[in-house]
Amino acid sequence: MSKPKLITLAVLGILVLILIVQNSQAVKVHLFFWQRDISLIILLASSLILGGVFGLLLATKGKKKPAPSPAAEPEDTPEDKPEA
Repeated sequence: MSKPKLITLAVLGILVLILIVQNSQAVKVHLFFWQRDISLIILLASSLILGGVFGLLLATKGKKKPAPSPAAEPEDTPEDKPEA
């Protein structure tokens, strides 16, 4: 990994940690008919992790190695065929 990428990731990681630590109060989460008091630290961290996992899955989904096409194989030329 290049040095600029590493520095950028480190700065972003520190900013995310500061954001999570400064938001430590309990909040009430409503999801349809479900309701729960949960620490905002847990909510932010789990959202970050789930978003990262889904992002990686979507990013790697399109990067599968393509199957070799039949046109890539060498074709028989008239010189290669024996004469009858």
